[in-house]
Amino acid sequence: MIHLIEIGPAGEIETDCPLPARATYEIRNATADLYRRAGFVRPWTGYFAESQGRIVGACGFKSPPDSTNGPSRVEIAYCTFPEFEGRGIATEQARRLVAIALNAYPEVLVTAQTLPHESPSTSVLRKLGFRCVGSVLHPDDGLVWEWHRGASGFLRLGGHLGRMQRALSALR
Repeated sequence: MIHLIEIGPAGEIETDCPLPARATYEIRNATADLYRRAGFVRPWTGYFAESQGRIVGACGFKSPPDSTNGPSRVEIAYCTFPEFEGRGIATEQARRLVAIALNAYPEVLVTAQTLPHESPSTSVLRKLGFRCVGSVLHPDDGLVWEWHRGASGFLRLGGHLGRMQRALSALR
């Protein structure tokens, strides 16, 4: 079981847990930079994951929900520190983010991106009801797979997104 600890607007956190110096410093700074660009809006924030008195990973939303290109959507991201991998922590972080998103905004489309190959992260997303909807070009990571999950765990597709999904299905 994990406990999520919110990363505040300036990258601060309130915890008695020892912080692994380099990883948490970089994540706190990156999260504070993200807030400066996207805003600090609860619950659409970054979090550290704590388990048994240790910080074991980090997760969060890349921004508050956005409806610029169709239905409101929010992207999640998560990582488990290497010494804690293989214990279900990434799955629990992603599950918690989905729950936070759907509790705050039941109609939001929750999205995620992975490198374009099978990995532990693709397994996590499938386990939680996400579906890979295709590849997109990410400005920093290059080609990535995009994953979507609706409130029911199944996609409710319409408009541009529905046309994209049908076109991808026809190619398979």
